[in-house]
Amino acid sequence: MATFKIKHLDVTDVVRNFRPFMTRYGRILDIKRSNMLIITDTGSNINRLKKLIPIIDIPLTLEQKREQKERRRHKEKLELEKAKNCTYKESKDLRAHSSKAPTKHL
Repeated sequence: MATFKIKHLDVTDVVRNFRPFMTRYGRILDIKRSNMLIITDTGSNINRLKKLIPIIDIPLTLEQKREQKERRRHKEKLELEKAKNCTYKESKDLRAHSSKAPTKHL
């Protein structure tokens, strides 16, 4: 088991990209609050992933930061449009389908 501090990237992105490199019984967890990874795997695989972290954990350029902000804004706009187009009945139906426990009527 090993822990790694990610300095420049979002730890969720690192986890998503590292999953294909994990062995069958290996696990990778992200601690978002401290931007850390916890990796449980074979020693050789942990060493291999340890070598990859400095390669991918580099600061973003100003242009990349602007693009990232623009993507976030665009995603927020899409979510707002979805919310505006959703009627009360649709949202009620969605909530009814999303609950797993059956409701009891008295």
